[in-house]
Amino acid sequence: MGEVKILVLESSTTSAKAMVYSSVHGALCMKAKAYKGVGEDITKHDARAVFEQTMALGKEIASGHSIDAIALSGTWHSVMLAEMDGTPVTPVCLWSNTEA
Repeated sequence: MGEVKILVLESSTTSAKAMVYSSVHGALCMKAKAYKGVGEDITKHDARAVFEQTMALGKEIASGHSIDAIALSGTWHSVMLAEMDGTPVTPVCLWSNTEA
């Protein structure tokens, strides 16, 4: 089997992170960008904004690479209610939210 390139995406508490990882050469490139416009309450995030910013960073870092697989990760635990089609109904309540 030849080289496999994996696009790794993480939606963390404060930023989107992306890496292209090669099975032969290890990490080829990595980048993180702080979220913008995800909400004023640091214990809640706008799900659509987090998704869009994470996907944009993934697209940016994957440019010029032939990606064979994608790995997704999130930090800590979070909860969000969604419609049956995945459309967010509530903000993402992060691990630091104490409203419950």
